[in-house]
Amino acid sequence: MILPERLQGGEEVRELRPWLNRLRDFAASLLPSASPAGGIRIQRLPSGCFFSADIPAQSGGGTSSSASGEYEGPFAVVSSGTGLVKVYSYNADAGRLWESLIILGLEKIAVTETEISASEGHVWIEITYSAGNYAYEIKSGTLPAQSASLLAVPLAYIDSDSNITQMQFGNIVFPGRIF
Repeated sequence: MILPERLQGGEEVRELRPWLNRLRDFAASLLPSASPAGGIRIQRLPSGCFFSADIPAQSGGGTSSSASGEYEGPFAVVSSGTGLVKVYSYNADAGRLWESLIILGLEKIAVTETEISASEGHVWIEITYSAGNYAYEIKSGTLPAQSASLLAVPLAYIDSDSNITQMQFGNIVFPGRIF
């Protein structure tokens, strides 16, 4: 899709509606995992604009959450038994028809649903780059220090009572180079 020309000063709001609709459609096309029933959020920050998508729950619109109010979208960390946690991603059998994605510039990596052993501490996804390829691994324990070849993105924190505090909501997006 080709975006329209730059806006000119003094244009009426009704004249902007088609332009904004085209911009919204373009932004939605960049995140193919976003449902048409969801919305695109544009947040203006000092460093630029941040685009994100709301993933609707199976029961209705808005961000994905269960009836209990817990987050159940991409990279949701949930207890799946004593000492085990599951990091959600695509799972047609469970009704999760979206993917957990890591978007690194022009690279898009789909993360598989993963169950790991976890106790008190962080659950994170470790992204590494070597010989022109990105790799990821979901880990738990003490969060490692960042380095020139390692990026650790915290997904959740598990306290001493096994309560899970979600830290990452939605897909992981780095619009520029990270390594």
